[in-house]
Amino acid sequence: MKIAVPGAAGVQGRAAIVYLLEQKDVSEVLATDIRAGALEEIAARMGDPRLAHTVLDLSDYDASVAAFKGYDVVLNCALTLGGYTKTTKAAAEAGCNYLDLTTKGEREAQRALNDDFARKGIVCVQDMGVGPGFTNIMATYLMNKLDKTETIDFKMTSVDLVPAEEHSRPLNCPIPLSDLLYLFSKPVYFYEDGVLKELEPRSLGERFTFAEPVGTQFIAGESHSEPLCLSRSFGDRGIKRISYKGSFGEDIEKKISFLRDLGFANRDPIDVKGVKVAPHDVLQTLVDNLPPETKKQPNFVGDLVAIVAGVQNGAPVEYRMRVVIPPELHKKMVDKGCSGAYRAGLCGSVAAVIMGRGQVKAKGVVEPELAIPPEQYLEDMVKFGFKVEIAQKTFL
Repeated sequence: MKIAVPGAAGVQGRAAIVYLLEQKDVSEVLATDIRAGALEEIAARMGDPRLAHTVLDLSDYDASVAAFKGYDVVLNCALTLGGYTKTTKAAAEAGCNYLDLTTKGEREAQRALNDDFARKGIVCVQDMGVGPGFTNIMATYLMNKLDKTETIDFKMTSVDLVPAEEHSRPLNCPIPLSDLLYLFSKPVYFYEDGVLKELEPRSLGERFTFAEPVGTQFIAGESHSEPLCLSRSFGDRGIKRISYKGSFGEDIEKKISFLRDLGFANRDPIDVKGVKVAPHDVLQTLVDNLPPETKKQPNFVGDLVAIVAGVQNGAPVEYRMRVVIPPELHKKMVDKGCSGAYRAGLCGSVAAVIMGRGQVKAKGVVEPELAIPPEQYLEDMVKFGFKVEIAQKTFL
């Protein structure tokens, strides 16, 4: 199979390429990005003749269609706010199956392309990153174990184990700054008793204990679409609650909340002494121009827990699933140049290969939980080196 990876020079694109090149039935990977030098570096580091690369600006629709033609799957790892639908449409015109790691507000516009994909017998899987994406598949896998599902809760963290005072840079982010501002400034989806609610940013705060070395962290609601997706896909099953809460550590919590409250999440231009500038762009430029870290590099450690509770064989049951990147897998990724929170690229690439193998039967534009077979997905993750832990608690 042949897979194209727009946004290949980023953290997630690079991680995706590592996974794809380990699959024997992947005959070609096309890495595209606007950064020619970064593409050259990736090709040299990977050292695999199956990896081709070309400069591509996804805002150029015709160039995107031409680049994608002949590929089985387009795995979009690029961060192009406002541009996801255009890339999705380009993939459909090129006759390619398509998936991305996020849609960032373009979910409904993508869904409008359903007939374009269905007519060609191909599929678009929306939001196939860590969360949403892998989280949806985790929930589906656990739901399949129950006779009746009552609650679905996700708890996520990605924290820097190095104290803030031991860094020279004032801000170190485990995911792109624009993503953090989005998660902290948009409404929180929360599904309860048949009603999908939109709550204030960072609502529903609590303390939750993750596995060591992360430990107990403050977590709160984020603008994640799992409650929206899962309630739409399984709304007829009588589920009482679906929630998503996350944490990026105390330092990030304070700093991003402060920047949000000052207005730096705003992407609309404002007047500054006669010049129109977007506060978000000003902040991003300032952060991009910070000097390199001269003290300790950040050491981000993540954990993700899916908790699904319901009834099995007449008794109340709770399942908890954790998926961990063991040290040996992390070393492999670091040796290939991956750093930070690279899991989304891996999650998307596992799904892309399943799509390329013809194991996704759905056509049109669909959610991960209705497209990706959960058992196959988890099996492929374990083969690559992920560790999956499932705990069952039965209440007597």
